[in-house]
Amino acid sequence: MDGNHVVSHAAGSTYGIDSYPTQSNLVVRNSCVGHAFNFTVDSDDTFGPIVTTVGMLATNGADAHPWANFSR
Repeated sequence: MDGNHVVSHAAGSTYGIDSYPTQSNLVVRNSCVGHAFNFTVDSDDTFGPIVTTVGMLATNGADAHPWANFSR
């Protein structure tokens, strides 16, 4: 899963990107907004860091990671 933008517009929508119970997924460069659980990844998935920073992103660390996923 690469480059998706998932937004919840309905009350009660609980999951954004949910890769469970599938196996061996690659989850990078996505953003999810407004879900109770924006990212639910399976234990054998490979994924970029999930960034929850508010305001300006840092220029190093997870905020600047090229494969980061963003959760708001």
